[in-house]
Amino acid sequence: MKNANHHQYPNPYTSTAVALPAQPETAQPYPYVRVILGFALLGGATGGLVLGLFFALLGDAGAALLPVLLMMMTFGAFLGLVPAFLCGIWLALCQTRRNAGGLLHAALAGAATSAVCMGLFTQEIGGLLFGFLGAAAAFLVGALLLPASVEAT
Repeated sequence: MKNANHHQYPNPYTSTAVALPAQPETAQPYPYVRVILGFALLGGATGGLVLGLFFALLGDAGAALLPVLLMMMTFGAFLGLVPAFLCGIWLALCQTRRNAGGLLHAALAGAATSAVCMGLFTQEIGGLLFGFLGAAAAFLVGALLLPASVEAT
């Protein structure tokens, strides 16, 4: 037997799925882990490689070029781990994409995190050099690891 005083009200939580905009079939979630870990693992070594190539262009490395580059990349991977990790977090939180603006954003984030981290340890002008290295490394790693622009897909 039905209760005559009982009214059936619509459930307000069932209609929310209809109100959400439909996502395109090709939309993929942002790869936070790939960006953060990729920058942390490759950012410092890329900065060391850029610095090693710069020194190789200034001097006459000759046959010792490969060992020097490997040594610079190894030191860069250790010294640049924290700034590159922070840069990766910054870019992932902003969901930066691989386009002209995104690569510029990556370079500025790399310069800022490298200069600030170096500035915490020393008060010399070396922070400016590490800022440039961080910008170059973040630009190069961003070109490899950042996801493609939404418009490009």
